[in-house]
Amino acid sequence: MSIEIVIPEHMFISYSHLDREFCNRLIADLEHRGVDVWIDRVGLKPGTPSWNKAIRDAISRSFAVLLLASPNSEQSDVVQGELSLARSYGCPIYPLWIGGKWEESVPLNMIQAQRIDLRETRYSSGVAAVLEEVRKVIEQRAIKHFLTKSRRDDGHRSPSPYTPQGYLSVAISAGEEVAMRPSSYQSLQSLLDDLYNYLTEKYPPYTYGNDWILASRLHGVQRLLVPWNWLVENGGPLDKDGRNDHRPLFQSNPSWQLRSPETYGLRGNTQWKIIDLFPIRAFGVLTNDPSLGGRLLSWAAPIEWGRKFREFFDYELARRTLPHHKMLAGEVDPTDYTFSAVFATKSLANGMTYIAEGNPFAY
Repeated sequence: MSIEIVIPEHMFISYSHLDREFCNRLIADLEHRGVDVWIDRVGLKPGTPSWNKAIRDAISRSFAVLLLASPNSEQSDVVQGELSLARSYGCPIYPLWIGGKWEESVPLNMIQAQRIDLRETRYSSGVAAVLEEVRKVIEQRAIKHFLTKSRRDDGHRSPSPYTPQGYLSVAISAGEEVAMRPSSYQSLQSLLDDLYNYLTEKYPPYTYGNDWILASRLHGVQRLLVPWNWLVENGGPLDKDGRNDHRPLFQSNPSWQLRSPETYGLRGNTQWKIIDLFPIRAFGVLTNDPSLGGRLLSWAAPIEWGRKFREFFDYELARRTLPHHKMLAGEVDPTDYTFSAVFATKSLANGMTYIAEGNPFAY
């Protein structure tokens, strides 16, 4: 059973179907700039129970409502109903003036409201103003992280159905996940600090890299969220407890956590888990091939890429790297390469580095 929580996910566009052409143009411009929008164009018949439920749910999950204000929208009972719902949910409303006289385009209680003018030649500057307001309201209303429930299908953990668009999920225990919005964090350190608030009873403070680390949630191959020096230490001698002599990363590489989470593949709609069983059979990959580096980052999370990911590492990578391109992690300088990452799998040797050259196979 999930924890009931409503998370803003998108901008809701309220408009008259008579203004559909203008609406489609605006949607294309907003989506091109990375704004998620919701519009009632999914084939639901207005007035039916399913349509009513979809509208209510979409508005409740909106950062704000963008009203395409025109005489057509003012005469639309549906638009007026959507505005009433938005007010009842405490959802901000931004009037966008798209045509006609202003006083004939909005309800009486909005005539004095601030508006953004998108009419004719004012369209381009108006879109820029809309984007600025959208970014502001998203930052104001976005929930950075929350605890939710996960499910299991066929014995394997699957992405939580309760993780909203734009959030990543971190499995912290059987049946529990933390949903986090990576774009709300300026640094990896701040994200890990918030994540640790859910882990205080399991791990002492300042022990990331020593007692626990994050790994992508894939079967067979996982990307480890650690810097290169962690791999060097991981390939070293074991202590009396059978563990590598890792230092917490805030000590061994304090600057590593200052970059943005997305630098390390912590993006929205990706799935991660915590690994705290050491030692880990880890290896590194270095390349100056930007296409390969980008593909490895994208493969590190979506479960549907798991088979291709395993095929690449288990067969192609080992075959395409010449013997002198396999060496201990401490024998190479990762700054000589544009991409470096640490992975774990049972198929390749622990503490080794694989330098991939040439054009990667197309999957």
